[in-house]
Amino acid sequence: MGLPSGYKRLAYLLGNNSAYSIISGLHLTDADEVRAEVYITGNCNVYGCYTGSSAGDNFSLYVGSTYYARMDGKVVSNVSSSKNTRLALVHNKEGVWINGTKRITFTDVGEFTASTDFYVGWLDNASSAKVIGRIYRIEVVGKFVGIPAMRVSDGVCGIYDTLNGTFYESDGTAWAGVLADETERSLLARRRLMISRIPKVVPAPTKYDYTPVANTYINNTNGAEVSYSGWSSTPYIPINGHSIVVALGGGRPSRMTYYYFYGAAKEPLGQGTWNGYAYVPPAGAKYVRFSNRSTATAQMVIIGTSPDNVLTPSVEVPNAYIANGVDVSYNGWNIYRVDNAGWLGVASTNQTADAYNAFYDANGYMSMFSTYAQIPGGCTYLRFSNNASPCYVFPVTQEQTI
Repeated sequence: MGLPSGYKRLAYLLGNNSAYSIISGLHLTDADEVRAEVYITGNCNVYGCYTGSSAGDNFSLYVGSTYYARMDGKVVSNVSSSKNTRLALVHNKEGVWINGTKRITFTDVGEFTASTDFYVGWLDNASSAKVIGRIYRIEVVGKFVGIPAMRVSDGVCGIYDTLNGTFYESDGTAWAGVLADETERSLLARRRLMISRIPKVVPAPTKYDYTPVANTYINNTNGAEVSYSGWSSTPYIPINGHSIVVALGGGRPSRMTYYYFYGAAKEPLGQGTWNGYAYVPPAGAKYVRFSNRSTATAQMVIIGTSPDNVLTPSVEVPNAYIANGVDVSYNGWNIYRVDNAGWLGVASTNQTADAYNAFYDANGYMSMFSTYAQIPGGCTYLRFSNNASPCYVFPVTQEQTI
């Protein structure tokens, strides 16, 4: 059975550790078989019913350095996995087949019915990552046939069960997807453009490079530049239509005391507001200046952006941080991951200016970086160490020198 009117077939659904769908009421049993086609790029849960690590009614698959497969109380995790390649999966009580080859064998699986719903892209009760990669198709034989689809009326992507005629949106952050027919995708884009009555223009996320003004600070009550030994201030940094300004001094963003926003004629307007990670300019603001001790001002990373461009990825590896490309267990820290979307650079919030973040290409680890860095060629994804939640990631697509 194909898709009904009002839906378009997607080539795949794209998950970035934030999207998943709950197939409500579908509880797998020992007699079921899951078939799926996926392309996994990071360590993550792919599908399943999961009550807990010690439960006897689990039916699930996680892809990490190994395939971590569950069936009832049986767990197999000693088979090396494959990432960054298309995988055809078959999973039942006999084992798991990968691209036609049996890689996992279960023995003595008892009768059971899972107590949790079937999840696509994650697991109920799981703390580990949601799916990172593409889902082309997923099926529970005789019960569910999930095809990536887009609802044309609002452009929402999800999974359409062609067996039962039900559309499942994401229960997390929205799924991304690519239409199977490029012509249809182009026509849809033009249709959206025609019906959009108020086009939304978001300026490109910009990192500002500058030379500090030595021995000065910015008065926090009137915006005046004041002489003060040992401190320095930024020049007037243009906001360029950005709705928020991020200022990082080698650590988590915290509101500074000595800064001010200015109008088009550089007249002082006020300090605006603080949204928890960035400065929100007052109405009419065109410029901003920050000040701090000279060493801190020289290292400050200032980015003009919008909340739409700020990422808050989910935890990929809990209680760990990255050191020279290796995940090191450490209570209170977590590792987060995002895919590179063609950015020039990226900033993030970590505890210190030390290099606890890393770039990766198709072959794995490339290099470490600290609060901000330009993204090296070939980088396909990035991982961040952070000692608090959420971890804010600020992509940058252009740089401007003041």
